[in-house]
Amino acid sequence: RGDSKALSRIELLKILLDAGGYGPAAQLRGIYRTDFSDEGKIPEHLLGYAALAQALNMAQGDGGGRLNPDQSVTRGAAAMTLLALMQRD
Repeated sequence: RGDSKALSRIELLKILLDAGGYGPAAQLRGIYRTDFSDEGKIPEHLLGYAALAQALNMAQGDGGGRLNPDQSVTRGAAAMTLLALMQRD
């Protein structure tokens, strides 16, 4: 943990999905795909997290349909992502 380190969007999704119990499923390899136009920029070992987050409506693409996995996440965006996880059906 680094208090001054910026958290990326994909790191946030991993943390929240692991905390929600989705980690074992997200870590399965070779079965996931997303509709994000920048899927190729998502590290293979984290693709399951991005796919589950998209399926759970925790992560939507930007105007170009990109996840922007390496982009720093703001506190507001982190709070909205957490809220989306908490409100899942």
